[in-house]
Amino acid sequence: MEITLKNVKHAVFMSQETECFEASVYINGKKAGTVSNAGHGGCNDYHPWDLYQTLQAHCDTIPPDMEGYRVTPDEIIGNLFETWYNKKQYSKLCKGQTLFRIPGKEYGEGQWNVAKIPFSPEVRSRLVRQFGASVEILNERV
Repeated sequence: MEITLKNVKHAVFMSQETECFEASVYINGKKAGTVSNAGHGGCNDYHPWDLYQTLQAHCDTIPPDMEGYRVTPDEIIGNLFETWYNKKQYSKLCKGQTLFRIPGKEYGEGQWNVAKIPFSPEVRSRLVRQFGASVEILNERV
């Protein structure tokens, strides 16, 4: 089952314990409903309720993890929202510059080397020549 979020609206100023957002949920390319979270730490709201039931049925097909915990619809939506949010943030970071990681070098979460030139195939070639084919370039993810 392919589950995607579209039309995401994120209200950073209202996010307290959880992210405040609203999004359309598509299952296998067809709109199945909407999901939202008020940002106060509670669970997501699903409309129509059939959407939640469909997601729960999908979760029931996923084996539990090593500790016996099962995936929930809120986890699926949360992971999709996090992917959307990270892509949005990465796009801002990459605007007008190239971010990369050198193979074998330790990096903290969110740490990147920055080349203050826009990313292009020529820049990619230069980085590969200088650091090898396993150089990680953030601009290629967004």
